[in-house]
Amino acid sequence: MRISEIVEIEEKNQNCIILHGEGIFWRAYERSAYAFATQVAPMQILKKPLKVLQGREVCYLGFPMANASTYLRDLMLVEETEKLRKYQAPRPWKETDYQLWHDSVPVRAVSGKSQERYSQEGAGIHAEVLELLRDFDISTSSPLDAFNLLVTIKQKLKV
Repeated sequence: MRISEIVEIEEKNQNCIILHGEGIFWRAYERSAYAFATQVAPMQILKKPLKVLQGREVCYLGFPMANASTYLRDLMLVEETEKLRKYQAPRPWKETDYQLWHDSVPVRAVSGKSQERYSQEGAGIHAEVLELLRDFDISTSSPLDAFNLLVTIKQKLKV
């Protein structure tokens, strides 16, 4: 389903949490993201302006499909297909509350500086990070080893 179709569905959504399967993740957009984050589980919300929607800012969240039962076990399933799940929201919401929430979510966009750094150095550094991750044996590593790997990766990525 295209993002324009998802946003159109969400504009009419008044009482459901609609999850879209994307790869190994479930994603909730706009009103579904609002209902999920405020009624089910607090999550990091991303908000990005989308060119295909003439720069309209869209809020969304996502979580691995493998973790779905953790979040969804208490919700009533209304509809299910391979790539879509629709649940009854625990409570209805006011459109004004949703709009206030939507306006309060900060826009996350790649800055020009970050984009420039990625284009200049990105390929080599990202290949290095992938190699570090491939070579790391989690089954024989301690939590401290994993933490040290994360520190090394952050340094390489300059995060």
